[in-house]
Amino acid sequence: MKILVTGGAGYIGSHMALNLLDTGHSVTVIDDLSNGNKELIPKEADFLHAQVGDIRKIEREIDLKKYDAAIHFAAKISVEESTQDPISYFKNNVLQSIEFIELCVKHQIKNFIFSSTAAIYKSKELGNIKEDDIKKPNSPYGLSKLALEDFLIELSQKGAFNLGILRYFNVAGADPFKRSGQISKVSTHLLKILAEYVVGKRKKVFVYGDDYVTEDGTGIRDYIHVSDLVDIHSLTLDKIREDSTNLILNCGYGRGFSVLEIIKAFEQIAGKKVNFEVKRRRPGDVSRLVADITLLSKNLSWNPKYSHIENIISDAIEWEKKISD
Repeated sequence: MKILVTGGAGYIGSHMALNLLDTGHSVTVIDDLSNGNKELIPKEADFLHAQVGDIRKIEREIDLKKYDAAIHFAAKISVEESTQDPISYFKNNVLQSIEFIELCVKHQIKNFIFSSTAAIYKSKELGNIKEDDIKKPNSPYGLSKLALEDFLIELSQKGAFNLGILRYFNVAGADPFKRSGQISKVSTHLLKILAEYVVGKRKKVFVYGDDYVTEDGTGIRDYIHVSDLVDIHSLTLDKIREDSTNLILNCGYGRGFSVLEIIKAFEQIAGKKVNFEVKRRRPGDVSRLVADITLLSKNLSWNPKYSHIENIISDAIEWEKKISD
């Protein structure tokens, strides 16, 4: 297939491009490089330097090829930043995305995968989160993703395209072959920050909140390896295309780790004590986000390859060492 990947110079998007190329597809990456890094774009992929709202530029590209699918990653993604600048999040994540989606509909791109988030859900202190649980985003970031989900669902129900909405929990790790990983101007993900500490880029790690309603007081998250996550995308694309159907799926492993548990795991793997300081909670953070993956298991023949937390942490550290050399 010929596939458009927006945000393909970013962390998850670049892994998606690698996955698609590894399995024989043709890939065109669209990225404005505001958060992405050109070095992460696979050399075998075509690259269009553009924002997703740059319709004229993208339309010229689409006119050159007949694309079978679009996978839409391009977005602003920081929960904390979104609480400080909600307008830019809605402009970028909703308004520009709608312009791109309309272009896909106009050119009859019949399969569309949307990169969504567990941040659309209401926090759940007990039990894992199901796809039909209450949607109550705690941040403008989550609100922007939910708004675009609703728009896409409405279009798909009118027959515009086959739709896959994938709600990520916490994505971590790096390509096991060290072809891609996180390169951040300002790191916000816990495992990335801990990997930076392990290789000597940081002298201290901050833990935001130890007064949550959890066993050790720190937030609990469901961490999924980025390579397993993009496998879910490929399987979802195959499923919606072959069955002419729509899917909304949680993406996680169905288990959670607290911040302190992750720190202890890093200490064991790296053989190095982590110097951390507890600070107060950040705006938009919630106590617990763990996926119920019943629908994922039911709809896809997905066999995760890197689900042990040790794999996720080791790959994150190895990638950090590579980009630190």
